[in-house]
Amino acid sequence: MAGFNWHDIRGIEGTGFVRTLRTLLTNHLPKMTPGIRNITERAFAEEVGDSGTVNGLAISKRVVTDICGLAFFGRDQPCRYNEDVLYGAEILRIIPQFLVPIAGRIVPHFFRTQHKVYAGLTELFERRMNSCLIEKEKDVCQWILETSPRDPNGAPKWSADRMAMEVMAVWFGSVQGLATTLTFALYNLCDHPECIAPLRKEVLGPQGARFLVEGEGLPLMDSFFKECARWTPVESVTSRRAAMQDFTFSDGTVLKKGEWVAAALGPMLQDNSLYPKSKVFDGFRFADPKYTEATDCVQPEGPSKFTDVLEKYQIWGTGKITCPGRFFVSYVMKQVFFHILENYEPSMEGKGEKHTFAWRTLSLPRPGIEVTFAERSDEKTDA
Repeated sequence: MAGFNWHDIRGIEGTGFVRTLRTLLTNHLPKMTPGIRNITERAFAEEVGDSGTVNGLAISKRVVTDICGLAFFGRDQPCRYNEDVLYGAEILRIIPQFLVPIAGRIVPHFFRTQHKVYAGLTELFERRMNSCLIEKEKDVCQWILETSPRDPNGAPKWSADRMAMEVMAVWFGSVQGLATTLTFALYNLCDHPECIAPLRKEVLGPQGARFLVEGEGLPLMDSFFKECARWTPVESVTSRRAAMQDFTFSDGTVLKKGEWVAAALGPMLQDNSLYPKSKVFDGFRFADPKYTEATDCVQPEGPSKFTDVLEKYQIWGTGKITCPGRFFVSYVMKQVFFHILENYEPSMEGKGEKHTFAWRTLSLPRPGIEVTFAERSDEKTDA
């Protein structure tokens, strides 16, 4: 990634971005609602246009990139950078280990966008580090600057280019994963139109009004997103851990120092003992029955949120190392679906067909899948 080598020293590296995403950005979400609604409306108006049909992945990437631009630095950035990092990382994963240091220096030269982003971010941090303004920006770049390691005199230990690298790493994870997850949710909404009416009723009612003010709520949509992530997880493997010393599991399995272990997320999410009728998509399986017509919750453990971290639902990781940006992911997806349900009747051809393809441990949207956003004919009567 533009020559950046992240030495992952626990307790030092990454502490700034974790607090930035988990606490500072999360607390700021309600204040972003007006800007995000404007961005979403503009993106759909420009991408959908008069035809009403658009590439599903393209519209997701466009709106997610624009929203993340607002959250990170208040301006648009090229989304091509995300593909550069994704492809470059996979090249490094499949080549022999002894070639990784060499390839790591060569591969970035074939992907030029990241160098432009890096230069722009470095300039941004230099400007902010030298700024005397009392009123600071409220975005991810500013929070990375404020939470970066300090020397005894309170001055940042990191240089502007080091902070730029930190933001690039967080940006890639935010945009690529969020756009893919949103695309899968959009495909599932088209595949299961029976979910549209309950979700629309929710966003047009008190729950929707609460969400626009507080940035929280929408339990049916929460459940729908959680079921989408169970049905089409982006990663089939999660919770990767390296043994710091020899370790023996309770069943006698021995892990040598330096070896890796991970959870088989894909099979876990299709396990009938964990998810009753796991081969059936149930958009509201995680919802409280009081919000549905069901007599009880499908899941034996009861209702749960999309952002909940559970041992049997390791979409976000497990233990102390979990995704700090999951609240931002949920919030952005709800904003986009809110706009869709307010204004459109989404549909796509090939209902029920496979709309994904596997690349190593990743599941990605198949290119070329088009979604039709027809204007709602019942907009006035439902409002």
